Amino acid sequence: MKKIIILFSSLILLSVISCDKSSSDNTPNESGFGTITFKYNGQTWSSPTNQSFIQEDLLGLSATRSSDNSSINIVVDGFTSNKTYKLADGFFASCSIATKKFVIEDGEITISNTSTVGGKAIAHGSFKGKFIDPIVGGEMQITEGTF
Repeated sequence: MKKIIILFSSLILLSVISCDKSSSDNTPNESGFGTITFKYNGQTWSSPTNQSFIQEDLLGLSATRSSDNSSINIVVDGFTSNKTYKLADGFFASCSIATKKFVIEDGEITISNTSTVGGKAIAHGSFKGKFIDPIVGGEMQITEGTF
């Protein structure tokens, strides 16, 4: 659990200090990563990935959109291979949209491909889930997530 907290804190810090660059596809951007795209409550969200890594049994992804400072952070603790992971398998995600912070309550991530580009680990796949605001309440559905 300590690994997740440290990893997640690092992803959040990196996503906050990173800047957004225009990109509409999942080809590598200037930092070597692709784009994270998803729909939340029917609206499309997209931003170049700021951070992507695979280290031992951890996989991490992070993106921040500078136009509204919204972000998404994804961690899989227990990553072993390209497959579908659920919360019980160590999948965790958080999302910040319009000053509201959400954490995943139920969902899954499918890692379909991993590779190394320029010495950096890149993961590709899809995700979806029900996110909740644990402090003030409310929920958000994320669908059609890709990275």
